[in-house]
Amino acid sequence: MPVSDSITGWFIRNILLPNAEDIRSAGFVLSKFSEGGQTISLREFFFPESFYTIFETKIAKKLGKKGEQSLYSVGKKFGHRYAKLSYFKKSNQLDRKHFEDFMYMFTRYIEVIYAKKLSHKIIHEKKLIELTADSYVGCEKNGLGYLLLIGAWTGGWSFLMDDPHVEGVQTKCQGRGDKECKLICAPESNLKKSGLSVLCESSLDDLQEDYKTYSILNQVYPTVNNNYSLRELIENKIFDYQSGKLFYNKERMVGIEASMYYMVDNGFSKNKITKVILFESAFDSGKAISAGKDILFVQRFLAGIGFGDVQVVSAGKNYEVAFNHFPWTVFSQDCDFTLLSGFTSGMLSGCSNKKIILSKVSKIVGGDGFHVRLA
Repeated sequence: MPVSDSITGWFIRNILLPNAEDIRSAGFVLSKFSEGGQTISLREFFFPESFYTIFETKIAKKLGKKGEQSLYSVGKKFGHRYAKLSYFKKSNQLDRKHFEDFMYMFTRYIEVIYAKKLSHKIIHEKKLIELTADSYVGCEKNGLGYLLLIGAWTGGWSFLMDDPHVEGVQTKCQGRGDKECKLICAPESNLKKSGLSVLCESSLDDLQEDYKTYSILNQVYPTVNNNYSLRELIENKIFDYQSGKLFYNKERMVGIEASMYYMVDNGFSKNKITKVILFESAFDSGKAISAGKDILFVQRFLAGIGFGDVQVVSAGKNYEVAFNHFPWTVFSQDCDFTLLSGFTSGMLSGCSNKKIILSKVSKIVGGDGFHVRLA
């Protein structure tokens, strides 16, 4: 790695991230940064890497290319929406030097939190970016990487190029036996001319956000359930924070803006087959984490990863779980919360040594945020 890259990586790990990632409040993980003269605050959450790898593998195995297309579509829409939420400047709004400086810093930032090494090359005239990655989260484990690598980067690049027909193809993958992962994002027609097989998703118009409501409902509210902040959980060695990356035991925890939760849930809960896969993947991931723990651990873990001021209550042989101040987006109203139900059911099952399924979901928007209840 060049010296300048090492220095930039050090700056991001030790200066930028500690100030940009607000993990001081129980139940809340916020990403704050300045762009265009204004401070932007995005609600985030952490989720096990194993969920993404298990879920993608099951979807691809069950549905084949149709499943891969669905995963790619969700990932691309997320990346496009994230760039829009973050007020990223499009390439046609910046001169070349400022755009390249932005891409350099953004790539270094993603490298610190998602990969061991990440580099990029841009060919402006072709609207092309080529990414080369080592140990990129998710992808190296299952050889797919549609949600966190291929789709997300393609969607972001599509936004920056102001072209919905920009698509992405992964030509090399460590999860498939290659020494590195390589992703090429460029207009669909150019990729096809190169003989590449291309997945396409150009319907990117339904990704708007109600910024005022997003800001109000996702602000930090007072909590009452004696939970700990993620910072406190790190200080108490429940989580391990290593150079920008978060772990629980040996499980990598992936931090991402809350829209990913809703886009995965809404994208796969409307079909009976994929809804079962989504629930079971989340269930297995949650169960593995909580084995041998107690109910209070489950409550504080869920709060720590950013799911609000969580309260777990035993109701006879059953449980009720309240997620006060859960992350909100415009997608919340239509969400079935299959992913949340599966993960929480798995965690409760893991610590109680019996299968517990939370199938009843209620939600409400109040004067103090967005609240979800499972029973």
